[in-house]
Amino acid sequence: MNVTRVLLITRQRSGSTFFLALLAQHPDIQDLGELLNFNDANSVAALERSNLTPRDVRYGLTEMQPYLWKPCTRRVCILKVHPEHFRPPSGLEELCAPGVRAILLERYPEDEYRSWQRAVRTGVWAATPRLQRLALQSGDGLCPPNRCWHDLAAADALPERKFLRQHQKWFRKARALWPTATVVRSEEFFEDPVATVWPVLRQLGLPTSELSPSKAEEDLSRRMLDKELAQRALANTPGAL
Repeated sequence: MNVTRVLLITRQRSGSTFFLALLAQHPDIQDLGELLNFNDANSVAALERSNLTPRDVRYGLTEMQPYLWKPCTRRVCILKVHPEHFRPPSGLEELCAPGVRAILLERYPEDEYRSWQRAVRTGVWAATPRLQRLALQSGDGLCPPNRCWHDLAAADALPERKFLRQHQKWFRKARALWPTATVVRSEEFFEDPVATVWPVLRQLGLPTSELSPSKAEEDLSRRMLDKELAQRALANTPGAL
């Protein structure tokens, strides 16, 4: 089977987790998650199943590419990457291999910065606005520590001007490497998730499929928040995002 390999190139606080969860509802799309996020236990476990360590991949990304895509079993496989995944930062160039396509999911940098500041200061990293509001209202003890990292010093140490330069540099590099990449605006996705995703499916050569933002959010609430908080999300916050 010919597999279409796709990188979802984005940055934190751009809606990428929700975007990928919605795309992955399509029967021909496989979500590979963040295999290059070595702070995530699931990513490290996936590498270990291929007898790899984070160091193997980090310092030999070009040679390791076949292993990154090895889990693919569907027509389209999508791997999410953002700047924090690369040490050294040259990794994006190493992923630009023949046949690898790209989707660029970009948020207005000022909005991205405010969202990042809020997450770092509060520890609420939930993937959708509704889940974020719920987590903020929930009180202490409902969000697991590994999902609630916060660091006031880190928030204060990164001024907006530097953040905006990092944003511009990242996407400038991505556009240079993939000049024909599919570009998606986070703001348009937040406004109408399904209408934003359907053109992406067509560009990937896939038929449109029934997609449910509410089901994607339900799945994310169970994955990213604790059980009690997930139940509140389903029971007490009906309606559109």
